[in-house]
Amino acid sequence: MADGLRFVQNKGQWEREVLFRADIPGGFLFLKKQSLVYVLYDGREISARHARQPLANANNQARLDLAPATTVKAHGVEVLFEGGNANALILPTKPDSSEFNYFIGNDPSRWASGAAGFGEVFYKDIYPGVDFRIYAYQYTIKYEFIVRPGADASRIRLNYSGAEGISVNKNGQLEVVTSIGAFKEAKPYSFQEIAGRTKEVNAAYAVEGQKVRFALPNGYDRTHALTIDPELVFSSYSGSLSDNWGHTATSDPDGNLFSGGTVFGASFPVMVGAFQVNFGGLVDTGILKYTQDGTRLMYTTFLGATPPTSPIA
Repeated sequence: MADGLRFVQNKGQWEREVLFRADIPGGFLFLKKQSLVYVLYDGREISARHARQPLANANNQARLDLAPATTVKAHGVEVLFEGGNANALILPTKPDSSEFNYFIGNDPSRWASGAAGFGEVFYKDIYPGVDFRIYAYQYTIKYEFIVRPGADASRIRLNYSGAEGISVNKNGQLEVVTSIGAFKEAKPYSFQEIAGRTKEVNAAYAVEGQKVRFALPNGYDRTHALTIDPELVFSSYSGSLSDNWGHTATSDPDGNLFSGGTVFGASFPVMVGAFQVNFGGLVDTGILKYTQDGTRLMYTTFLGATPPTSPIA
């Protein structure tokens, strides 16, 4: 989206277990009660399909290419809070005043309106005495575990289900391999605030199969809170937060700005690991409204349905 990344609440437009969704470079991220689900796809392939030229029919009229369905390869990785609290209190914070409306297909039960966008989601007590915070940071995502005084940081264990491989590179970054490439998590920066000063705590990833924990070789002061702060790195994917193409723009009598175009979307994956997203010419329409100066997105609406089966003039 034009004004950055956000977490959009689920009001029935996605599967029930999804709490929030965020567009990320090369895919999207779902937040669930006890896990994060990354769905990544080849943005270049999507762009190539959307950029195809319209064909002409016998009357020399432009029409959409409704060729037989093709597929776009994608990959899902679910990061589970292993041993986490199933009843953690999950709170969205930092609302950005945006609202989203979804009209998906012909089933009104999948339609939703007024879905709010937030800059941060907070999981309280995801482990005993440990909170989890995930938030938008410019055009990427940061997350952190906040270990309260007396809590045990070693309880934090992440299970990367569906990943083809996990390793720590020479820069201390965590590399998560998928069938369409790898994404990284920066070396965790860990620190404590003690007597008004910030004290850095040596931290690193420790990988055991598909499970990851945070190693703290020099220990830390357990009488004070500890923050473990990695950052997601999507350098191997498209820099775009989502795949969308603008085709028209206008303004209303009050000077607010509108734009419209085509948007690629996909439903929540039912399985983790590699899977195929059925593309088949399915195209959503996106309508966006901005303030007069274009600095704030007021709302956006997605219109998704089955494409027509006859030529379009």
